Parts: sequence; structure tokens; C-alpha cells
Amino acid sequence: MPTRENGGTSGDFGLEDMIAGLKWVKSSIAKFGGDPARITIFGESAGGIAVSMLCAPPAAKSLFHGAISESGGNFVPARIDAGANEGGVTMTGLKMAEVSGHQFLAKLGASDIKTARELSAAQIQGAIGQGTRFWPVLAAGDLRSLLHQRHSL
Repeated sequence: MPTRENGGTSGDFGLEDMIAGLKWVKSSIAKFGGDPARITIFGESAGGIAVSMLCAPPAAKSLFHGAISESGGNFVPARIDAGANEGGVTMTGLKMAEVSGHQFLAKLGASDIKTARELSAAQIQGAIGQGTRFWPVLAAGDLRSLLHQRHSL
């Protein structure tokens, strides 16, 4: 998997996982009596944000027919965080995510991601607490430009 540490990009892995899941649904739904030409995705709250995000990338274009987002969306003006000069209301830019990541590493008492990966799940979950949020990261140029184009329409 390409990561920033190994010279690749980082950020949209969750979206890529959802697209992979939709590819499986599209190729398998007929075996369960469904119609691959009539797939509708639905999400509520954070799931609605995911539905919004899936409406943008070309890789997801032919994977579903309809989209329903209830009480969650993502095509809105950018949010600016004090720690970085970019961001989104429900998605963060890479700089903002890195600032949040460094803050979370400090909360864990880890000097870097390698040290954090050695911690147990219980230690990480214990550090999350109230107010800690991990939003999708808007890092891929393709998705970033699509989201900004959609908002400016």
C-alpha cells in the first residue's frame, strides 16, 4: 500500500475500500437475485458523507445507479483549522490531517507513526476520548479537484 512514508500518497484509503466493496456488489448481486443495473447506495449521518464522497470519483461512476444521503453530505465550503490552512467541513486536507495526526501522536506519547504502530489497540482507543475525530482525508488530486468542481457549480 502506498503511504507517505514509502514515497506514495496517503488519505483516501477508506474511499478506495468502499469502491472495492461496490465492485464486489456489482459483480455479485445477480447471484443473490439483484439487478447490477439498479444498485442504490444509502447512508445516514457519516454514511451520508460516504455516499456524497462516492458520487465524485470516476472509479465509482458505473458501480451504482442511485444514491441517497440522509443527514450527511460533503459538498460544502472548506473549513479552516487553526493548525493548517486547508480543510473541509467533513473532510480534511492533507496538511490539516497531518497536524491532527501529530497532535494525536503526542496524546499517545509516540514520537512517530512507527512507535504508534507498536501500541496496543486498547492504548490507542484509550487515547481517543471525547472530541477526537478522524475525518476522511482529501489527499488524492483527482478526488480533491472533483469535490471542488462540484461545489463551485
